[in-house]
Amino acid sequence: MAAILGGKLKNSKSLQVDQSQMVVPENGRSTAGLDDSQLGELDVDVLDELIRREMEADEYKEVPKSMPETYGMPEKRNAERRKLSALSERGFVEILTETYAGLRRRASAKMQARAQT
Repeated sequence: MAAILGGKLKNSKSLQVDQSQMVVPENGRSTAGLDDSQLGELDVDVLDELIRREMEADEYKEVPKSMPETYGMPEKRNAERRKLSALSERGFVEILTETYAGLRRRASAKMQARAQT
């Protein structure tokens, strides 16, 4: 995800996330309360939605209007994936930004902890 946020996806026509678009979520969303497993799932879901939106922006044929149900996932997670698809572009960029920031914070904290041992 860092590579995506640091620049732009190739062939992107509309959703281009760069450092200038990274915003602090206005509605208090935070990844701080998520455990590592939950943050990892959110990362996967946000990346899946980013890819879906990029395909939609590039006018691929047969792009679903929302992320399809994923077999084997709990219904609650599939419902959350549908909510990601329903977000406005700004709302999605906020989630994308917070997810990326959460991953960076966790990675930094883990690296510092390893360096001290």
